[in-house]
Amino acid sequence: MALIDELSKQLEKFGYELLKPESKRCMVNNKEIVIRFQSDNKVELEPHIFEAEDIKEHLLNFKVTEHEPELLDINTGETKKSYYSLIVERN
Repeated sequence: MALIDELSKQLEKFGYELLKPESKRCMVNNKEIVIRFQSDNKVELEPHIFEAEDIKEHLLNFKVTEHEPELLDINTGETKKSYYSLIVERN
């Protein structure tokens, strides 16, 4: 079974819905998670920050890494967080 299918099946048990990256829907509901990237062995999920800890607890059978990339503001030279995501892999 594909990793994304495993994640979807696992998270749907707890009321979460995975949205495709091209989805026109915005994450209005806390239970909606955007799939930022997927491959055969890694999936990057962008959940609501308030749901992240619960989601990690539901994915104990997977390797989950928090990811907070920074962007450089070329005008000020300062970096800032751009978004929060979870990178999920099989154990």
